[in-house]
Amino acid sequence: MVCLAALAVTSACGADGDRSLGTQQADATRIAPPDFGSRAPEVCGRATQPLSFAPKAVDMLLLFDRSGSMSQAFGNSSRIEVESQLLEEWLWAYHDRIRFGFQSFPRPGGCGQPSVCCVDEPQVAPASFTAAAVAAAIEAASPVDGNTPTAQALSTAGSFFAARPPAGAERYVLLSTDGQPSCLVTGVLGQEVIRSGQRLEGPCVDALAAVRGLRALGIKVIVLGIGTDLELGIQGAPSCLEDLARAGGAAREAADGGPSFYSARTPRELELALQRIFGALVQPSCTMAISQEAPDPNNVSLFFDMSEVPFDANRTDGWNWLEGNAGRVLEVYGAPCRRLERLQVAGVEIRYGCAPCETPGSCR
Repeated sequence: MVCLAALAVTSACGADGDRSLGTQQADATRIAPPDFGSRAPEVCGRATQPLSFAPKAVDMLLLFDRSGSMSQAFGNSSRIEVESQLLEEWLWAYHDRIRFGFQSFPRPGGCGQPSVCCVDEPQVAPASFTAAAVAAAIEAASPVDGNTPTAQALSTAGSFFAARPPAGAERYVLLSTDGQPSCLVTGVLGQEVIRSGQRLEGPCVDALAAVRGLRALGIKVIVLGIGTDLELGIQGAPSCLEDLARAGGAAREAADGGPSFYSARTPRELELALQRIFGALVQPSCTMAISQEAPDPNNVSLFFDMSEVPFDANRTDGWNWLEGNAGRVLEVYGAPCRRLERLQVAGVEIRYGCAPCETPGSCR
């Protein structure tokens, strides 16, 4: 006889898209133990103890460019006005699933001298249900002024995260900007030095160093470029946004041959880019943490939509326990993982039996 524990996962189904972050707008992932009514069923002489999965936690710090060029026309408005409106809409849609934080750059009110660059600490720390606080910080970022201290903003974000333990969350920085960096990390304007297509020093080199510092902390950097011609390189080197996206660990990998960063040349493209970025971050993970350890790791079966996912000792096309975490964290591989990532699974269920078994799924 079988003891049963269930996990309900509801999501939207869709077609393939960008492989790195996806193109689907995911519905809410709802995780709950099964409802047995007023009494739990008696199985194997005892009441069943449901095994529930812990939902994926995602922290995202929004780095919001408020430099002077963000006042340029964008559709029927300006770049900053369109982005502010769209961001606020998506914040309310996702703030129960993504822990948003916010940091604008450069510092509002100027830095004292036109040739000096400066940034503030994040105005909002990543946390659940911060849509109202972030929306207020976005409003406070207007009007635009100043240069583009991208390296300083990324470095400040790194210091912010380094002082806070990850607490099991996936951590991201979304760098939203409309141009190339113009300031060195030291806070002064700088020029790019490029020889034979290689960057030697300058604002982009400093920004790349800051991205590598974030990656060393386990934080991925997503790059969103607002405006036209941002993919054009200079002196034989790729554009700075292209290099930043490649170094950030979350590059856009599309079959269309486009840039590695998310390019928004129009308001509609900006809306789609935000949808793809946020939607992909909340899609089901192929690594599932079980909040209550399985009584017998060798007597567990996994089901997608009532069809069993085979246990796979080779970890290529099925499921297995994460090494060193038997009974607590399982991983899905191959075709079943792709189904999860593409939001093509409506229900996930875990079943465990009462007697020890030699291998997972062998006694039910």
